[in-house]
Amino acid sequence: NQPLAPYINEVIASEKGFQIQIKNNDNQSRGFRIYRKQDNDSTYTLISDLIKADASVISYFDSLNLASAKYYTYMVKAENKAYVLSPASNIIRIKSAIPTTMLPISIPEVTIVNNVILISWKNNISNNDIRSYSVYRKEKNGKETCLAEFISPQDLTYTDTTASKEIEYTYGIAYRDGNSKLSAIAYAPAVSIQQPKNTGPNNVYAASNENNLIISWSDKSSNITAYKIYNMVADKPVLLGEVNAGNNTYTVKNVQSGTAYSIYITSIDSNKQESAPGKLIHAYID
Repeated sequence: NQPLAPYINEVIASEKGFQIQIKNNDNQSRGFRIYRKQDNDSTYTLISDLIKADASVISYFDSLNLASAKYYTYMVKAENKAYVLSPASNIIRIKSAIPTTMLPISIPEVTIVNNVILISWKNNISNNDIRSYSVYRKEKNGKETCLAEFISPQDLTYTDTTASKEIEYTYGIAYRDGNSKLSAIAYAPAVSIQQPKNTGPNNVYAASNENNLIISWSDKSSNITAYKIYNMVADKPVLLGEVNAGNNTYTVKNVQSGTAYSIYITSIDSNKQESAPGKLIHAYID
């Protein structure tokens, strides 16, 4: 004869798997066999060896090839000493609590401009399930600070204006998915704001030609890769443009008559370090 079907009291999900509690309804049972299927499976799969029926309630832990955020259905059969299986038990359907493996975002790019640290990054996550970004800064002593949270997924840059000079920082990016889970932090190589070793050009000239302002300069500094041209507006520098080293002129086009400029130039060395400002000159378009 078939043994009586057992009863699944409960199934508890955890980050490591499922804890299954089984009630034995037949004292002639020698054990139980546990079956499982995923929602898209048409049949159950046996996942256990014979579990001895040595108590009225048996506990079994399932961690076999489980996936995160998937639903599983459990069923149990008893087996008697004649190796006859019982009818199926009740079934319990439950969602996995296995944590989702979240890939880190691409390593950010970090640059220093005018003693300000600019962090930029790219979205390399194929499922594109990114709801926000967080920016982190870590010091050499291990102190880690979250500079910003819940940055829009459309924003792929952040500016750190609070960094101190001569201190080494490491910047990292993490993201939150649709379940508000935070990914691992992807860190860039360490950087530090150094005291400028160079000074921008002091031999700077400006001349107007119709509605254009032509800025030129000369510079004997070595190891320079580029120049940046700034205009001071309300005591704040506004970048007009950047040219490669060897090109010592820059033209501001379509300048309206009566416009005043306060110009200075900085140089960029091969380490991407920007110099201190060069000589400030004033120009006026008649």
